[in-house]
Amino acid sequence: MAKRRRKNKKLDVNLDFPAPLAIVLLVASTLALGYLTIVTRCEALGRDLRERDATLDEYQRRLSNEQYKWSQTIAPANLKTVLLRNNLYMNWPQREQVVRLEPARHDPGVTDADAENDVRIAGLTRTGLNE
Repeated sequence: MAKRRRKNKKLDVNLDFPAPLAIVLLVASTLALGYLTIVTRCEALGRDLRERDATLDEYQRRLSNEQYKWSQTIAPANLKTVLLRNNLYMNWPQREQVVRLEPARHDPGVTDADAENDVRIAGLTRTGLNE
């Protein structure tokens, strides 16, 4: 007599996963991970930018304070007191000590070769503005 083969339907489970669904899930998960990576980077850059803005504001505040202090220091009244406090006695220069240079002007004595070599002529005028 021949043996009967019993097929147990419960043990024969077919686990075929549809390929198109697997591709869609793979693409969706890749896009989701890419999005999360971009969001994380943007948040980190935003934090860094806020920190740098805070330090920039601090430096700008310190700069304006130092500029104010410097402008107060070099004011004529304060400058005299600072000079006297440091035992520096200074006066304005005498008329003979002032030398003023004028911008270069075309001089007929300058040749084209001198002009190519960038020879400049300075004029000297003495004025009595600070007497």
